[in-house]
Parts: sequence; C-alpha cells; structure tokens
Amino acid sequence: TNLRDNGDNQDESMVVDLPFEFMYYGEVFNQLTISTSGWAAFGDWEDLSDFRSRRIASGGGPNAQLCVFWNNLTTGRIFYHYDEDGGQFIVEWNNMSRFAPGNERETFELILYDPEFHPTFSGDGVIVYQYRDITNSASAHQFETPYCTIGIGNLNDTDGLEYTYWNTYHRGAKRLESEMAIKFTTAAEFITGAIEGTVTDLETG
Repeated sequence: TNLRDNGDNQDESMVVDLPFEFMYYGEVFNQLTISTSGWAAFGDWEDLSDFRSRRIASGGGPNAQLCVFWNNLTTGRIFYHYDEDGGQFIVEWNNMSRFAPGNERETFELILYDPEFHPTFSGDGVIVYQYRDITNSASAHQFETPYCTIGIGNLNDTDGLEYTYWNTYHRGAKRLESEMAIKFTTAAEFITGAIEGTVTDLETG
C-alpha cells in the first residue's frame, strides 16, 4: 500500500477499490479505507487516521468501521491482495509496532468474502479477522488507550459489535491470542437454533 507511519502524528489512511460489491449492514460498498492504525472502514475515509482507539459506537472513528486491531501502530508494512479463486479480499498489517512494553510486533489480517461465492442469510458479506502474532499488552504511552479495540461499527457509528476494549471481553468471548480468528457472519450454517411451541390466544387462554 505504501502506507507509512514512523511515529507520533504520522498516521495515514488510503482508499482502495474492492474487486467485488460487499454488503455491510444492508448497504452495498465498493471501496475500503485502510489505516495504519489497525482499522479499515467501508467507503472513503482517507482524511481520517484515528490512531487513538475508542469503544465501538463511541463516535471516535469512521462510520462502517472494522476494528481489526485498532491502536496506535507504526509500520511495518501493509498489503492487500485479491484471491480471485477463493473469492477473498485480504488486507494484512505485517510486523506492526506499538507503544507498549517490549515494543511488541503485531501481524494480523482482515478478510472480506465475496458475497456472490459465499452467500449468507441476510446478504451481508462474511468478515474474518486473523491474528498470526499478537500481544495485547498495555501501552506505555500515557496519552494512549492502553489496549486495542476489536469489533465492527454500524453505518452511522451508533451501534456495532464490540469484541474487546481496554482488555475487557464479553462473557464467553475467547481472549485475544496468536493463531486465532474471529468471524462475523449471518451465514445459514451458523444459525443453529429453532423456536418450537404452540401459539396461544391470550384473550381466550
């Protein structure tokens, strides 16, 4: 991508055209903004860098935001690739550094699946975050949010799904570690339950 962030206030973002139309929260997009700060967002948000991670739906980031590992990162290199045979658009943040004890290196990916080849119940595309080498330790910088934010935000940044913020997790969520992945999907194979019972007229009992 040629994106570079070599220190404070040098965060960058760029817009790329997606190789397929991707439905997200019911809206179709054909562009993706990629940031050095470990996030992407549907649409054109090239003027935003937003290095300081916030909660999902806090108004602190762009709309339609994909927080893969949102934190104050320095590059590293950032790549994108279209796997036409697999119907996947991949963004990789490779060997990223952050303000943290030990200057840990982070390598992680965002994968968007072409809805034409990977259909879902709602029509929204499948999103996967993959983490090869990751350390979500506290930042050493006093002005930073000490841990990363992971999740997705809706189209106007008023709601979404927050996986972790400030090293806290929802009950039942696996703690972030290397060699794990997180999938966001409405694919039919993940609909595992069914409602059974008898409808009763409340007025007559």
